[in-house]
Amino acid sequence: MAFIRYKGPYAYLVENERRREGRASHVRQRVLYYLGRSPRIDAEVIAEVERRFPDLRIDWPALQRALAQGPAAPARAASPARRRREREEEWLDWD
Repeated sequence: MAFIRYKGPYAYLVENERRREGRASHVRQRVLYYLGRSPRIDAEVIAEVERRFPDLRIDWPALQRALAQGPAAPARAASPARRRREREEEWLDWD
């Protein structure tokens, strides 16, 4: 299943690929297409990916919706004061 991956300001169309090495297997991401800083999925991108990877089934409308939403906002780390408060509240619950 293909999906959009963001690395900094750059977007990539990728899929997870499982590789078996002896008894172990590893998952790695295979880049299908570099979408760049101003990502778009148009007829040219679709044609190129389908030409290079004819055996893949890709849900293009779902990818276009995901691209329109943009990258997910990074999770904000809790401040030290908030973490301390949460630990204190956890200890109070132990009684």
